[in-house]
Amino acid sequence: MSAVLWPYKLHNGTVSSSEEDLYFLYSHTQALDEICLSEGLPAFSELQDFTDMMFNMEELELPEGDEDTTGLMISQGTWVEPSQALATMRGLKSYLSTNDDMSPIPSDDLKGLLEELAEGIKVSEEAEIEGAKFNLSVIM
Repeated sequence: MSAVLWPYKLHNGTVSSSEEDLYFLYSHTQALDEICLSEGLPAFSELQDFTDMMFNMEELELPEGDEDTTGLMISQGTWVEPSQALATMRGLKSYLSTNDDMSPIPSDDLKGLLEELAEGIKVSEEAEIEGAKFNLSVIM
């Protein structure tokens, strides 16, 4: 079973997502965390919420009356300030754009990963403008 990340915003008790599949970001989380550590950035994995994955792996049950994991994500999910997400993703994008020869990311994946970082940055910027919270939800 494969997984991807979806960028989410939480504003006034409502969640929204671009529902863009961010495959490369999820599959390279460990390498991105290593870059973050070496560059003094907040860890990339701190942006991730596992509510949907835990439900699909039968580690969480939906509250009675809920049809999906939205309510659980709102109440129990991992949410960060957009400024943290922006610092991490902008820092990663800058590093990967200028240090591609030293990157632990395979060159075949680098273009897609940079495009996905741009999508995450876009949604984080929207969240910042709206006064919303942000996460990257692991979707299975």
